[in-house]
Amino acid sequence: MYAAHRFEGTYTRTLIEPPPLWPEKKFAEPNVLEVAPSAPSEPAAAPAGSHVGTLQAASAQAEKATRQSPGWPIYDTRDRVKARFRLLRRLRADHDNEGAAAAQSESVDAAIAFIDRVHAYPAPFYATLDDDGSAVIEFEDRKTSFFADVTFRGKDEVVCYVRQPNSPSEIIEGQVSSRPVRHFLFSKMQVIL
Repeated sequence: MYAAHRFEGTYTRTLIEPPPLWPEKKFAEPNVLEVAPSAPSEPAAAPAGSHVGTLQAASAQAEKATRQSPGWPIYDTRDRVKARFRLLRRLRADHDNEGAAAAQSESVDAAIAFIDRVHAYPAPFYATLDDDGSAVIEFEDRKTSFFADVTFRGKDEVVCYVRQPNSPSEIIEGQVSSRPVRHFLFSKMQVIL
């Protein structure tokens, strides 16, 4: 907001500071910005009225809070892709405004179960749906121009496609548990179940 002041026949605008929306206290996660006074690794106290000591202490605490834990990562590729399939399962018909079918729950469930059975895979993989609502797992390595996908047509039926540089594209259809499909997954796509 501005206030108008009359000065020698002209008006000048000065900014009127709006009231603060929140109290002056900065909110943070518990034990992140608070500094334990007896900790030996904390920086020395700065003079009163100085924010330097507070900033240094906060930086030290932030460093502790953001340090990578020695455990496993929260999400690996499998968890990320399964979570994406769970989100895609909610899509309704015409979600893309181009007439795509709603996600087929049975297909999405089959894809999630497939991910749980995969022991090794050739490249990073992603979750998507095709136009008829079937779940698709895409493997892509842009460095080597490798691309493959597994499309789930219902509970156990799959279509596997692979494209590699300097070789023709290959495709196979069948049940994921059948010997030819499992051989194709292993030999052409380097996917081990």
